[in-house]
Order: sequence, then structure tokens, then C-alpha cells
Amino acid sequence: MWKWSDLKRIFMRKASMRDTADLGAIMWPVAYPPEIDPMYVPENAHVTVVIFDNINDENLGFTLEDVIAAVQESIHDALLWCKVDGLEWFGAEQDVPVLRVHHDYLYVYRQSIMGILAAKGIPVDMTFPEYKPHVTIPDVAALDGVWPDKVMAGPVEVWWGNTHYKVEKNR
Repeated sequence: MWKWSDLKRIFMRKASMRDTADLGAIMWPVAYPPEIDPMYVPENAHVTVVIFDNINDENLGFTLEDVIAAVQESIHDALLWCKVDGLEWFGAEQDVPVLRVHHDYLYVYRQSIMGILAAKGIPVDMTFPEYKPHVTIPDVAALDGVWPDKVMAGPVEVWWGNTHYKVEKNR
């Protein structure tokens, strides 16, 4: 099942990953169906909504609490059955295996939360301006071709550095 082109991508991967301690994000945590062998399930599976860069900068201009307040204004507590559209390779070297996922609300939610964040003066990282919802998967899942047809996403969380925060409804 393994293709040389896929093995080459993985073996050539550079260790230039960003340090998550400096990143914040709004994420849809993802659950795999139980019939998928755990060796193929990504650790901390998620679909990214938006990323905040350099969250440890003292001149950032906003806080974790500001981001949580913005999420509380959104419809963040939905559960979505997302269709898996198949494997793609992301990254500068096209060496990061991802599953492209689809649910209309992923796009609606991203636009909504970006509007709320903008109104509060909270900038997001626009390194990748085209939104391509995906779940990064383990190399072995890509090589063996093992992944689900659907995944469950939600409710939205705020990830701040290496800590994940569940967002309560705004009362």
C-alpha cells in the first residue's frame, strides 16, 4: 500500500514545526469512530478555526480571556459530523499528511468568529488565508490508507500554548 512518493515526503520532512507554546488557536476538537485502530488516530485531533501567533509577547494587545469572551459570543457548542474528503499533503514541502474534512458550518463558523474577533480588535494569523479544514494525521495512517469516512467535531475550544480550554456559555 505504501507509495515511494509518500515515503519520500515523510522521510524528507524538515523539523521546522512552530513551537505550540507560542501559539493560540480556536479549535474544533475531533473524535474518531471507535472502530479505527488507535495507532491511526492523531493525538489531539482537531480542525483549526484560527491561529494567534506570538501569544507570549507582552505587547500582544489581547489576552486568553479576550479570546474566550469572543468565542462565548459565537455559536461554539455545536457538534458536527464532518465528512472526510480524503488525503492531501500540506506544508511547504508537501510532507504533512492531512484529511480534508467538510461540513458547511465549519466555514460559517470561521467567518462568524473572525468577525467577532475583528470587532474586538483581536488579529489572527493569516499565513494561510484560504481556509482548508483538515485534520493532521499520523504518517502511518497516510501510508496504510486508514482513516474514517466521518469524524465528530466540537464543541469549539480555545487552545493557548499547550493548554486546552473548554468554553462555557456566556451567561
